[in-house]
Amino acid sequence: MSSQISSFFSSVPSTARLEVPEELQRAQDFESTRNEAILEEEETTEPGLEMDRLLGYELSRDRKKLRSLIWQYGWRLLNAEGHEHWICRNCHTSPLKPKKPKGHLFKTTAQTSRPIYHLRDSHGIVAPGATPVKRPPAPSVSSRQASITGFTSSSGVRTSDAPFDYNVFKGLLLQLFTTRPVPLALIEDDAFRSLLIYCQPALHDCIPSRRSLRRYIEATYNSSLAIVESHLQSATTKINLSFDLWTSPGRRLSLLGVVAHYLDSTFTPRAVLLALPRMEGAHTAVNLSDQIGSILRYFNLQESFGNAITDNASENAACLDLLGAELFIDTRKRHVRCMGHVINLVAQQVLFGGDMESFEESITNVTAVEAELYAWRQKGPIGRLHNLIRYICASEQRRSLFLQVQRDQPEAMRSERLRGQDAYELKHDNLTRWNSWYDAAERALDLRYVVDDTVDRELEPYYQKLARFNMRNSQSAVPPKEPSLLLDRLNNDD
Repeated sequence: MSSQISSFFSSVPSTARLEVPEELQRAQDFESTRNEAILEEEETTEPGLEMDRLLGYELSRDRKKLRSLIWQYGWRLLNAEGHEHWICRNCHTSPLKPKKPKGHLFKTTAQTSRPIYHLRDSHGIVAPGATPVKRPPAPSVSSRQASITGFTSSSGVRTSDAPFDYNVFKGLLLQLFTTRPVPLALIEDDAFRSLLIYCQPALHDCIPSRRSLRRYIEATYNSSLAIVESHLQSATTKINLSFDLWTSPGRRLSLLGVVAHYLDSTFTPRAVLLALPRMEGAHTAVNLSDQIGSILRYFNLQESFGNAITDNASENAACLDLLGAELFIDTRKRHVRCMGHVINLVAQQVLFGGDMESFEESITNVTAVEAELYAWRQKGPIGRLHNLIRYICASEQRRSLFLQVQRDQPEAMRSERLRGQDAYELKHDNLTRWNSWYDAAERALDLRYVVDDTVDRELEPYYQKLARFNMRNSQSAVPPKEPSLLLDRLNNDD
């Protein structure tokens, strides 16, 4: 038996002649292989690090000790090209963490200055011995709902040793975008943001986006509106109103400005813009009184309404008469004529004499305009169409009438191409824009019945005057002037 065992062991080759693969020879035992697997798992997972938000990056497995301050407050990442990057731990784990690591992920292959500046300016973290920068506190809900008056009353001037106040900055920012003709997209412009950050590095993570800025403006307006309503109710005097109409140079927009004048509870004179509604339709006394009346009812000023300051237009006097009938007051005693407008009329009367309205009408209907219309008219139907489009679009009232005619007519009166919308505008021709003549003619043909109806309504006052003239037997009566619109009408042949 012993001889059999001895012969068995003698037949086993020695370990010196065993050929072991190299990858197995590197591991002394199975324990070391298990430790490497655990280490690899630990190196790819860090508490708080969400790799699903860092597509294209992986956590560096290099365990060498790095001396820079930034590695105490961030992680070391590698992109697909193997370039080293640093990501801020505070920003990445913030409750308001962005979807993409924008503003807190920096390349550190060559230098680490940008992460150092980020820690200093955004978190007040500096190396021992350096001067820390105090980051402005996040604005509270109450500060976001402060009034526009509180924002715009600040001059924004501060001394060099005064701390940076984020609330003042936000107020000045709102003042810029609400009192100047600048688009909201400017807040996201790289050059503008770089300028703000250069002037105040603490703004690196505090500049709002365009949507946030719009929400700030809306919230500030709503809170200011509540403050204005409270001040109006606590005023020590009657609420006096001044209102006037303004039309844009292209006559595409008409606005009615309504301003309240009163003494507040501290007897301080106040002038507040109550509303700036868009005026649609003709600027008649009825439309004006409807707008003013709705504003009075909104602010509950029917009982506290005082005087009204306007220019000398007849529509304003008629508007106040309608308001007086609604409020049961004598508005003729409360109508104050604008002194500046009166002085201007007197000066024009002294300089030019006669009837200024007739003079203004004569100089506006100059021969050059009539000659231009006549020249276009000689081009045939396309020229007359040009005159019609120009006539309808040159006035906000006529544009509103054109759109209202579409709403009143059945949709079947339009072309099939224009049956998916409430109303459509006419298209202008242009000498320098390709296909503009075709587009203008196509739109006019699609809305031909609307154009004809609008022209008929515009010519109705002329036909009424002509009918009254024909009923007269007096030889001295002067027939009404034939409007140029009558010469530009298009028929079926056109």
